[in-house]
Amino acid sequence: MGSYYRNLELTENEESKLAYIQSNKFITLRSFHRKFLKNKTEAAAWYQLEKFCKFDPPLLERLRGSHFEERFYRLTAAALKYLDFENRILVRNPRFPNGMRAQSYEHDCRVIALRVSFEENPDLMNVFWVSDFEMRTGVTPEIKAGFIAGKLNKTTWRYNRDKDLFHWKEGDLKGGPKNQYPRTPDGYMEADLDGRREIFVFEYIHQSYSRQTLDRMVYQLESDPVFSKGYKLIVSKNTEDAESLIPRLKERVKEKEKWFVGDYERALTAPFKKVWFNLGKSELIPVEN
Repeated sequence: MGSYYRNLELTENEESKLAYIQSNKFITLRSFHRKFLKNKTEAAAWYQLEKFCKFDPPLLERLRGSHFEERFYRLTAAALKYLDFENRILVRNPRFPNGMRAQSYEHDCRVIALRVSFEENPDLMNVFWVSDFEMRTGVTPEIKAGFIAGKLNKTTWRYNRDKDLFHWKEGDLKGGPKNQYPRTPDGYMEADLDGRREIFVFEYIHQSYSRQTLDRMVYQLESDPVFSKGYKLIVSKNTEDAESLIPRLKERVKEKEKWFVGDYERALTAPFKKVWFNLGKSELIPVEN
């Protein structure tokens, strides 16, 4: 990498934290604290994030307002280049920081918070997660697993993008816009649950979906050969939204026993098996009481 990067001297732990941030696109102070320093104060998490900002060259960029709880961080181009060289991340082009969309900020923050919650949930073990951000840049579950195992040719992957990444073709969904890019869920997760390896596909709905958007989501999750294998976990903003979503999904989905609905606060704090309402049940009761 040249003398420009020699003074970084990052530890493996520091590299892992930066790679985790990149896999989400960014991270908030609160999620970083819960993921990496939950037994310390939030001020300790802030100090560590700010330390990354003060490296030469800086490895994190602080964005948004100056209020303590509003801060969030993304990797700089220098960090992307360094981690790419060290083979810690998969990126198409390490020269530019991740673009941010202000209109999806709150949605994305909650998705990251839920990921952190699932990864530390006592009901789940050995969690493997692929984010929406990763999938949209061509990092499928198979590709990420191969990268982690050291079996992926990164150069071939970088310059040969599969156009039919999620097996979606124009015209498959009647009434959909032409040349519409395949819709990805907010997360793909594999985990050990009750001693069995399971696949879960995750979607967080921050604002109620239109009929067309809901149709697209159901179609993609049931027709794609990757996503169709897993249990569908749909999280709504609150309990009221979750209860109103259930009948809308019931009239659309085919395999109701594979669809589960929960609300954000419960998914964030409760044991995993106590979060969900299964669409295959006739009453609105949790999967496990």
